[in-house]
Amino acid sequence: MTAAPKRALWFVVGASSAVVAGAAVKRSLDAGWRAVTSKDPPDEPESLTIGWKDALLWTTVSAVAVDSALLGRYYERYADHAVNAGRHVVFLVTGESQS
Repeated sequence: MTAAPKRALWFVVGASSAVVAGAAVKRSLDAGWRAVTSKDPPDEPESLTIGWKDALLWTTVSAVAVDSALLGRYYERYADHAVNAGRHVVFLVTGESQS
């Protein structure tokens, strides 16, 4: 497989993974909201029919979910960098490539 089709394939895999993950987070947030408040989650928190407490709580819960996902991504990247640094050290000390 040449570089262009590989890149397109990984783009499709990445995009579909993001869509699936987004849907899973939305379902989890909605289910959690229903479990805690016994109400449906607000569709539009800025609507005048939603109380300010519910709007503030929904905004906070959504922000925590997004921040948690980003934090996991950052830790994963940090771990990747640590593995790469370890491979470089092994190569410098032993002269053997770690792949």
